Amino acid sequence: MPGRSIGDPPQTSGPNEGITVEYKENYKKLCEKFGWNPKNGYPLENTLQDLDLEFVINDLY
Repeated sequence: MPGRSIGDPPQTSGPNEGITVEYKENYKKLCEKFGWNPKNGYPLENTLQDLDLEFVINDLY
């Protein structure tokens, strides 16, 4: 994520003054719910199998 969108460095004035968003833990939880790999954002192999997309597995893994 671009630093400016998460408040890195934090804004010095306005409604978001001094706020930095810690998003990494939420991203990991989202990936877990969706069945994605949080390191690269790709769907996990079993997620692709559940969706009958086995042909994609060879391209990604």
